[in-house]
This record gives sequence, C-alpha cells and structure tokens, in this order.
Amino acid sequence: MDKGVFISGSSKGIGKAIAKSLHKEGWSLFLHGRNENDIISLQKELNIKTPYWICDYNQESEVKKLAASLFDYFNSNAIPLNALINNAGIYSLQNTYDQNYESWKNHLQVNFLSSVIVTESLAPLLKKNAPSHIINISSTLGLRAMKDRGAYGASKAALNHWTQTLALELGKDKIQVNAICPGIIDTPIHDFHNQDPEKKKSALEALSTLQPLGRIGNPEDIAQACAFLLSDKANWITGALFNVDGGIHLT
Repeated sequence: MDKGVFISGSSKGIGKAIAKSLHKEGWSLFLHGRNENDIISLQKELNIKTPYWICDYNQESEVKKLAASLFDYFNSNAIPLNALINNAGIYSLQNTYDQNYESWKNHLQVNFLSSVIVTESLAPLLKKNAPSHIINISSTLGLRAMKDRGAYGASKAALNHWTQTLALELGKDKIQVNAICPGIIDTPIHDFHNQDPEKKKSALEALSTLQPLGRIGNPEDIAQACAFLLSDKANWITGALFNVDGGIHLT
C-alpha cells in the first residue's frame, strides 16, 4: 500500500535531500516550498506528479490556509498520510541585545509556530493511519547556546521541547515523534554555501575543525537519519533528539 509523507521546505537543502531519499524508499512525496520553480524542478527530477503546496511559513494566515488545504486533501485522498516532516526553517545571526524583535518573531514563526499549526491540523489523519511518524528538523543550537544566535537557538529549543511533549501525548496513538538535530550542514541557509569555490573551500576547512569527525555535514547525512527514523528499525524510538552533527554538540 502507498504511504504518503508531507515535507515542508522540500525545494532545496535538507528538505530536498530528504525528499530524494524517501522517494528511493518508496514513499509518495507531497512537497512544499516558497519557490514554485524549485518544486517543479524537483518533481521533474524524481518523475513524480503528486500535488505540491507553495506557502511562506513566515505568514501565519498563509500557513493556516495551507494546514486546512492539507487536511482536506489527505482526508479525501487514496494515499494515506503516514509521516510529517517539519523541515522548513530560517537562520540568521542576531545579537541578543540588538532589540530586533522582528527577527525574533520571524524565527519563532517559521522554525516553530508554523510547524505547530500544520501538525495540529494533520494529527487526526496521522492517528487514523497509525502507526505513523512526525519528524522535526531541529538543530544542535537548540541544545547548546552560542552567541549571536539567540533567536534561532530559542526557536529550535522550543521545537525540541515540543517534540518531546508530542511524543508523550501521541504515543498512545502509535505516533512516533522525534527530532533530528543537525550541526553545520552545507546548504543555502548558510552564506558560505554560495561563495566562489576558493572562498568556500577556505570556509569549509575552517568550519571542519569544529567537528570531532573533521568535516561539516551534507544534506544527505540528515536524509539518511530521517529514513532510518521512518523505518521498522526505529520502531521503538520516540521523543529522541537525534544528534547528527559530527560530534559538534560535545565541543
């Protein structure tokens, strides 16, 4: 039987890698992003024709419409919703004392509150189709403090706490809820990703020294962890904050 997964922020970076990995595992993909051209390009690459959704997670009203649309679609669709991957996120540096409250609002809305809205809408369907999964893509910065990253870290810390609360609340419904906490990943969310080759090489060499394993991560590292948590090999794991970070949380 087909099994469906909705992946927020799946047009690039970690979300795109997760989509490609789960496609190989036989999942029916339902994609989301802000850039329709990127989504269409990925659909063509994977040769899939399932519906996709365009929505800015920074706009609460848009997210509420998205959540309602997703519920209506999956409630009447032949392919059941078996997994929800809350991946969409933003990242920027911000000194805690610069009083840029708009940045705080944006980080909390995109990285946390929008996922809450979508998850609350889809939870009844995940219960109906259980056993099922919710995976939140968080960050090691939700576990450890670092200067100039207060807004981002706080939003991911909220995501981690909520993950474990959901695991307690939804366990009886046979829904596993886990978070993956990446370290530094080579994606467009970081400025170094789009630098010219020489500058990027220099940046990667410097960043690689921060991890005990001696390199930064690739989106595929997170995608593989996601595929594992959705597999039968992980059917007794819930409420986990799964560090996939080359060991940087230890430093």
